[in-house]
Amino acid sequence: MKIGFHLVFSPKDISYHYPLAFSYLKSYLERNFNINFTTVLLNSKQDVFFEKNMDIFGICTYSQDFDDAIRITDKLKEDNPDLIILMGGQHILHFPKTLPKSVDIGVIGEGEITFLELISLY
Repeated sequence: MKIGFHLVFSPKDISYHYPLAFSYLKSYLERNFNINFTTVLLNSKQDVFFEKNMDIFGICTYSQDFDDAIRITDKLKEDNPDLIILMGGQHILHFPKTLPKSVDIGVIGEGEITFLELISLY
């Protein structure tokens, strides 16, 4: 299983350090789930579109970058309709009814347990 992660942000969003959310998700899976999986942190939009053979794609976004996240997920779903796309982050937490049609599942709040449950269902 191959899981890709991408945080949509502008340089103004993150001025001190890169968020650790994806590292937490990966370590929680490793500690609590006995499967072989590979995770890939995709740092740019170009990386997202060039990465192949992902089974699951997790994207995180703030409200000010939400339009970029929609463009990314729409293109990914168009290119690979079977790709499971999850969205988390501040925007979807506060505005869950805005989940794009290209996203299969929105994760509200801390995602470790939810992510583990979703991977186990997959």
